[in-house]
Amino acid sequence: MLSITHYEEEVYSDWLEVNQCRKYTDLMKKFERDKYYMGVRQKEVSKIEKPPYIDPDVDCLKSCSYYWELTQFLNQQEERMGGEFRYVAPSGCKKDGVDEAELRDENERQQIAVYCSGASGRADLYLKSDQFGFSAGNLDKKYPYGMLYEKAKQKDDEKQKDRQYAFVADCIYDTRTLGGGFLWPLEMWAGYNRARGGSANSSYKRYYIEDRVDLTLLEVKHLFEWIFEDDGRKKDEIWDKYHDVIFRKKIREDSNKNSAYIKWFRHFGSFENYIKFLCFDDFMVDVMPIDIVESELRLSGDGMRTEGEKVPLEDPTKYKDRAQNSIYRLDEPEIVKMLNNVRCLITARSQRMQSVLEQRRKKPGKIKGFGSGGQIMLT
Repeated sequence: MLSITHYEEEVYSDWLEVNQCRKYTDLMKKFERDKYYMGVRQKEVSKIEKPPYIDPDVDCLKSCSYYWELTQFLNQQEERMGGEFRYVAPSGCKKDGVDEAELRDENERQQIAVYCSGASGRADLYLKSDQFGFSAGNLDKKYPYGMLYEKAKQKDDEKQKDRQYAFVADCIYDTRTLGGGFLWPLEMWAGYNRARGGSANSSYKRYYIEDRVDLTLLEVKHLFEWIFEDDGRKKDEIWDKYHDVIFRKKIREDSNKNSAYIKWFRHFGSFENYIKFLCFDDFMVDVMPIDIVESELRLSGDGMRTEGEKVPLEDPTKYKDRAQNSIYRLDEPEIVKMLNNVRCLITARSQRMQSVLEQRRKKPGKIKGFGSGGQIMLT
C-alpha cells in the first residue's frame, strides 16, 4: 500500500520542510492520530495543538503540500489523457523549479490557476477545492461527526465510549487526504459548494445534499447530461426533470457563452471521463454513484479499491424529500456505516491519486496536445 500524505501533519511546514514531514515514522503518525483522539475526547478538535484541526484546503500557506500535490496530479492526468490544460499551484506553493505564471493576491491563495491553451498571462479560470468528508470543526452535534460524538458521550461503558471517540478521530484523520475533496470552478464555488452543504438545522430544500459525495456526483452527472445536449428543448426537459441544486440560474444564462465553468466540464468530454480523470472510479456502480448510506464497504488488501456491498443511488427525486431521507434521521449504526463508507472511498481514491503522483515523479514529462475538439480522450 502506498503511503498517503495526511496534510494535517504539515500545516505549519514551509516547502523546504515538506519532504521531511513525509518521512514521519509510524510512531509519529500514531502520535498525530492520538492528538485527534484526545481532541475528540475533549471536544476540542478545532483547537488541537500542532497541528490544529484544519481542512487541508483552507489555506495553501498552511498546507502547501496538499495544493502542490493536487496540482501535480492534475497536470499528470492531463498528460496521460491527452489534454492541454495546464494547472498552476497557488502563490505559496511555487517551489520545485516551477515558475508562477502570475502574482496572485491574498484572496487567490486557495485557487489553482488553469490555462486552457498553454498560454501565459491571465489564467482562463480558477479552481477551488472542497473537502467532502463531512464537516468536523468543533464537533457540533448538527453535523454527522458531532452527532456520533454526542452518542458516544452518553455511553456508560468507558471502553465503548473510547472506541467511538477513536472511530470519529480516525475518520477525520483518514479523510483529510488528497482524495477527500472536490474541485469547483471559482464561479460555482461560492454558490453551489455552499448550497450542497447544510446542517441538521438547515430548513431549505436546497440543502438536501447535506454534503453527501454521492448526491453531489449524481448532480454532476446530470450537469454533463445537460451540457452535452444540443437540442434546446431537450435541455429544458433535463432542467425541469431534475431541479438540481447545481442547475443555478447563472449556469443557465452562461451556458452558451463559453463560460469558465462550462469550459471546465466540457473539456472532460463526458461524465465517464470526469470520473476516470479525478479517480472517482470506486464511487460508482456502473453508471450510478454508490449510495453511501445503503452500501457497506471495506478496503481491499492493497487499499486501492473498495469491496463489499455496493448499492447504487436510485431515482434522484427520492432524495429531494429531506424530511424522509435526511442523514440526520439515521440511527447510530447507520451513521457509523455511512462514515466508514466515506472513509473507505476516500482512502482508495487517495491511493489511486498517490499512484498517479508516483508515476509523475518517476517519469516527468511535458503536457501533450489535445485530442479532437479540445476534449480529453481516454485510452
